[in-house]
Amino acid sequence: MSEPTKSMKRRGTARDDKRVALAIVTHDYAYGRRKIQGIIDYYRKHCAWEILRNELSQPFVVPEDLPGRKVEGVIGEIYTPEDAENLLSLGVPVVNTSSSDLARNVPSVGVDNHAIGHMAAEHLVDCKLDNFAFIAPKGLCHVRERLDGFSQSLEKAGGRCRALLYDPLGNRSRHESEESIDPSFLKDAVASLEFPVGIMASSDRVGFAVLEA
Repeated sequence: MSEPTKSMKRRGTARDDKRVALAIVTHDYAYGRRKIQGIIDYYRKHCAWEILRNELSQPFVVPEDLPGRKVEGVIGEIYTPEDAENLLSLGVPVVNTSSSDLARNVPSVGVDNHAIGHMAAEHLVDCKLDNFAFIAPKGLCHVRERLDGFSQSLEKAGGRCRALLYDPLGNRSRHESEESIDPSFLKDAVASLEFPVGIMASSDRVGFAVLEA
């Protein structure tokens, strides 16, 4: 992410000058940092916002930082019931940018996870493979949608998908990664596959773990 400006504020009319919080839980990852940068790039051109800073003067916070803070809108990520409570209790407009089931009733902007699965299947089919697998943590909305798109596209192409789903090690209530994986499970899972095999991982983090295994 580029260095934040000193004020993170653009001039506008008093009516348009809003204090907005970017409650981005995934700020430690490239995905989250690019999301923050994209929002900042947009508001610099089109809006007159003041972005709420955290204690390190960075232009983002996490949901638990917000109760008691004065903001007029939030662009954030809802992953846990606590995230939802912290954001919705503010009584201001909230836009969610996660794929969590917990945000079904919140205005949201996200990716087309079904299409992501479809694109992955198309690529692996083009590689002339016969065996396919999907590796991911259990119980996540984006995982289900990507698996559906992946497996449905493979079936149409005459292939079959073996889903290898695991219980994550992380604790999402503490914003630990829900994708953390037991290395011993992953080694056994990969060893059980028939090679050559085309594997779709649910995310970059899982993909790196698969490559290491």
